[in-house]
Amino acid sequence: MIKKQEITRRLYVDKEIIIATLNSGRIICEAKDVFRSWLAPNFSDSEVNMPSKKTPEIKVQVRELVKKANFAGIFKELNSDLSKLCLTQDQIIEFCVNSKKYLREEGKGNFFLFRANGRYQVATVAILNDGLTIERNYLEYPYKWDPEYAYRIIIPLAA
Repeated sequence: MIKKQEITRRLYVDKEIIIATLNSGRIICEAKDVFRSWLAPNFSDSEVNMPSKKTPEIKVQVRELVKKANFAGIFKELNSDLSKLCLTQDQIIEFCVNSKKYLREEGKGNFFLFRANGRYQVATVAILNDGLTIERNYLEYPYKWDPEYAYRIIIPLAA
């Protein structure tokens, strides 16, 4: 029997990557100090402009795209229960500040799934010469990402 090739592979298997307990409920549209290069204006939409609640410490994993896929294909392969793959906006900000060394560099994307107003969305973070950028797309965005660029996906370890 031929095993289906996975869409992603886990990186840093021997590392424990932790996002600390967070109480602040930061939202991405207010994190201009973190996303200095560019912060997509659609993070200011009332649809996503909602602070999160306190979150406990969480272990995360970093994965790398190895097969061409769109967002839905990437995340649904990892877990059909997408809620288990989500981070809050505050956790995404925290990861970008304190675990930046795990982000893919050279302007390539790092994908974080989050949920806002009942809809799954993807925050894409990139590192440019003048700092971090972030943009937002819906999970249903049809573009298929090419594994040649080794995009990274950051999700809870327990997913």
